[in-house]
Amino acid sequence: MDDFFSGADMNKVSANGGNAGKLGSGVYPALRIDLLKAKKGFHGKRFIVETTVVAEPAQGRDGSPTPLGSSGSWGARIDGDWGHIGIGEAMALVGLLHGMTPDEVDANQDRVKELVFKAIAPENPHEGAIIAAELWEVKTKGGFPIKKAIFSESQSAPVAAASAVAPPPPAPPGAVVPEGGPWYPISGDPRGTFYNAAGDFSTH
Repeated sequence: MDDFFSGADMNKVSANGGNAGKLGSGVYPALRIDLLKAKKGFHGKRFIVETTVVAEPAQGRDGSPTPLGSSGSWGARIDGDWGHIGIGEAMALVGLLHGMTPDEVDANQDRVKELVFKAIAPENPHEGAIIAAELWEVKTKGGFPIKKAIFSESQSAPVAAASAVAPPPPAPPGAVVPEGGPWYPISGDPRGTFYNAAGDFSTH
């Protein structure tokens, strides 16, 4: 019998069929962005969003969501024949992080392209930003399954510190924050939005 294990890197083998670490299908009221990056791999270049689930997700159109407190990523192909679709999705997400609607992104593509390059820079400027998302699976014309995602502004505060995910540190001394709290800044939000453990939002 042919030993097909002999040529395989077992560190890369997963019984999840290659989906380990990827966000599952579902509705996510609050995802914390850990990293935005562009990476070239075996299947081409991809725009990747690495996140942590910080509010209880709900069942979506298919499959099961990644549970609260877990990390998961989503990516879009940004080269090849269909790369323009993934580029549009990347620009839509970065535009959202700057308070822009899809129409505003389309009308300001040169500016948003610059914002995308800044978003994937080593400084990681959007780390800690909170977004909402819905993910589901579709199949390409060739029958290959891919995960589609729609990102939107989150209306849910992350879980409190007693949960599986601790909130980010409080605002630095001297920062202007709302009364009450403690309040935590949503980094990457140009409006200066804060949240607390009770689920309240405030934009100062």
